[in-house]
Amino acid sequence: MGSQILDDKVLPEELILETFYFHKLAYESGSCEWQWRWHKLAYVCRRWRIIIFASQHRLDLRLLCTPKTSIKQKLDLWPPFPIIVRNDADTYHLFDGWNNIIAALQQRDRVCEIDLILHGPQSKKVSQIMQESFPLLDRLALQGWDSRSTVCPSTFLGGSALVFVFCTWMSFAIQH
Repeated sequence: MGSQILDDKVLPEELILETFYFHKLAYESGSCEWQWRWHKLAYVCRRWRIIIFASQHRLDLRLLCTPKTSIKQKLDLWPPFPIIVRNDADTYHLFDGWNNIIAALQQRDRVCEIDLILHGPQSKKVSQIMQESFPLLDRLALQGWDSRSTVCPSTFLGGSALVFVFCTWMSFAIQH
């Protein structure tokens, strides 16, 4: 008996989707790791890409923007998925990377999560950008890196009384 090579066309779409879904479950909920991994799966072949893009909600597809990633490239390359804007203690100091963060925040209608460590002039710039509402935003974590608290005007997020699934304020004060 000769060996057979399993072709992706043999597998039903439902099985491929379930495999991707269980692969997603292997990562912590909200994990950036999954947001990097689904891109690799989408590059494997056209059929996989179609399955992945057709299952945006089930697979929780989002675009991750960090100081090291260009959101402008991603906006041209991928469908209009929600955007996660994030930095960490290793990247908050990359001043030239803040152009990527600012460009992502300017996509207000697509930003669903913001998790930023801010320092000095970045705090003021982010506060200025966030004067309008972010309709998809369901997670907000802003941390001031220095000991001073950053003052956010009462018009922060358009003055809307949004309920967040997760919200953290560290070293920030709302000005009335």
